[in-house]
Amino acid sequence: MNLVTVHMNSIREFELQKAMHLFPPECRILEIGAGSGYQASKLKDQGFQVEAIDVFIDLERKIFEVRKYDGKIIPFPNHSFDIVFSSNALEHIDELEEFQEEIKRVLKPDGFAIHVLPTATWRFWSWISHCLNWLKIIYKLIVGFGRAESSPDNDPEIALKTKKILSQKSLLDLFVDKLLIPPHGVKGSALTEIFYFNRFYWIPFFRRTGWKVNSYFQNRLFYTDYLIFGVHLDIKWRHLLSYVFGSSCMIYVLKK
Repeated sequence: MNLVTVHMNSIREFELQKAMHLFPPECRILEIGAGSGYQASKLKDQGFQVEAIDVFIDLERKIFEVRKYDGKIIPFPNHSFDIVFSSNALEHIDELEEFQEEIKRVLKPDGFAIHVLPTATWRFWSWISHCLNWLKIIYKLIVGFGRAESSPDNDPEIALKTKKILSQKSLLDLFVDKLLIPPHGVKGSALTEIFYFNRFYWIPFFRRTGWKVNSYFQNRLFYTDYLIFGVHLDIKWRHLLSYVFGSSCMIYVLKK
């Protein structure tokens, strides 16, 4: 397991701890969009009964039994779970409004849905870190090309790789292409996601689709899509920075 994966797992575990106090003892939980199953495995370690589903199963990263599904029909009977949990998953579901009915179907009458979702803060600072990341890459291309060309001590493979990249596109074209950031989720663009990732979008959405919003609160961590500080910024500092730059996720607690 590489350092980035370990670091991201520590972020997900912190987020999970922020929500875990809401889970009744020994309750049955469904995690939607479970990925490798890391959070599901942590929930199981705490004594919960856990099922996990995702549309894509990465066998190399899997650490918990995650069931594959079609992204539309949850493969469990009615009223199967006390809690339906998701972390950074709902924004990737195409027919999200219709999918709310599926979540309600598998929830017990007194059950809760708990969703961790990225915020406008995360979207804005991910845009900034994207630009900084590509400035760094372009700088390395220029410096790497110059060094490889001028010094016999430099690795010729670096020069060859750099020449190939620069022969395909000019630096200006490369910069413009990478400045146009793709959206993170399935709705809107990277720019309009500043609205779609806001609580002023999510709360009306949940109410419109038949949920009562019991509460919502920040995860109190600051991070971006590109981890511009890499793994060098530990959880303690990311927690403190959330009070300066804002939290990267909001946790919503919903009841039917």
